Amino acid sequence: HFQLRLSDGGSPCAGRVEIYYNGIWGSVCDDSWDVVDAEVVCKQLGCGKALDMTPPSSSGPGSVHIWWKDVKCFGNESFLWECPSVPLGHQDDCSHKEDVRIMCSEHKELRLVNGKHRCEGRVEVFYNGTWGTVCSDTLDSHVAKVICKQLHCGAFQYVEYDAQSFGAGTGTIWLDEMECLSHESTLWQCHTDPWGQHDCQHREDAGVVCSESNVTKEQSLSSTYCHKQLDTQDSVHLHGGSSNCSGRVELGNVVWQFLGYN
Repeated sequence: HFQLRLSDGGSPCAGRVEIYYNGIWGSVCDDSWDVVDAEVVCKQLGCGKALDMTPPSSSGPGSVHIWWKDVKCFGNESFLWECPSVPLGHQDDCSHKEDVRIMCSEHKELRLVNGKHRCEGRVEVFYNGTWGTVCSDTLDSHVAKVICKQLHCGAFQYVEYDAQSFGAGTGTIWLDEMECLSHESTLWQCHTDPWGQHDCQHREDAGVVCSESNVTKEQSLSSTYCHKQLDTQDSVHLHGGSSNCSGRVELGNVVWQFLGYN
């Protein structure tokens, strides 16, 4: 029984390539790894296309096992384990420093920039390999509440409907015509026009101010709210959530399922 995931990359579509086999999650050595192999992974996970960039390294080491190396996909495979490779577990010349990490086009991130701290500023989202802005046309309190909640920035305070306070952005305007109900965990769970489709200009870039201010401009979401304590015997992972700080709790090789937790 095989499973595939991307771990410690901030979303299910970026991170370290890991294979579940024989009841254990293990990584893949980057010997002979190329973009064709990454395309198979992204396609299998429904994460779009492989990008020519890698996510930042995680704060902890990879899994105990390195299952595969010398993966050589042709590109038409539906599953990574259909690609030729060195047999499972034969990886004596690899270390976790060589674990494969990839980013797919459906990987998304959210941030606020140009404020006094990371909980206020111009709303920017990362998609398809680039950072872009959000149009303020329909960005109401419901949308702003979701943004503050996703960033762990406390309660929503107010929305900036022009670029005067936090400046105009550059590049793509990714989101327009957003409708949230406030219960969503991430901005991309809300209804929007297709990504990149809009009738806005950068002078309409949205800004949001959240109540949390006890953070510095340099503090990141992961370093502020999600300190990982990793041990070779009892490592704790969160997998399958919207960020490194949410998801299914995995302790070592045991999966603890919490059902109905709010």
